Amino acid sequence: VRANRALGELLGRTPAQLVDVLLTDFTSPTSTDLVAAAIKGTNDTTRGMVQEAEYRAIDGSSLFVLQSVATLDDGEGGELRSVQIQDVSAAKRAEQTLQSLAFGDPLTGLANRMAFEQHLARTLTLGEPCAVVMLDLDRFKLVNDSLGHLTGDRLLQAVAARLRRSFPDRVVARFGGDEFV
Repeated sequence: VRANRALGELLGRTPAQLVDVLLTDFTSPTSTDLVAAAIKGTNDTTRGMVQEAEYRAIDGSSLFVLQSVATLDDGEGGELRSVQIQDVSAAKRAEQTLQSLAFGDPLTGLANRMAFEQHLARTLTLGEPCAVVMLDLDRFKLVNDSLGHLTGDRLLQAVAARLRRSFPDRVVARFGGDEFV
């Protein structure tokens, strides 16, 4: 029925372009069902809901929002949905960066020791069969000492890339230093 200028700016459109269209037209595929259920308000759990969703701006970029959906009386015996959206993209990206730093190895792009240990614990808890292969680069210190740390870093990155290609469906992690699992 109505959209304000701020929503238009977030989505890269004018408020007039947002009238008579579905809000789900602007959501990413991962959020479409969630947003549709909240707006339809088909049951008590979706009415008055506050949720995180991902929208797409006109340029295709992702926009992470916290949206609050409320049901209002339209004055004629029907209902309207009021959706308030707060842009939380910066906070979401910071959270993703922290997650990457906590569970990823910045040099190789692989999972780190903590991520691997959590994955292994989950696998063992579920009773799934598993195998662990550990690879240690012999005389790696000699590479660092004789050719420099930059060359050593490139070697670690090359090993990581080969392991990723060799085990595409498996968790590959840098366990530390020159050790991979």
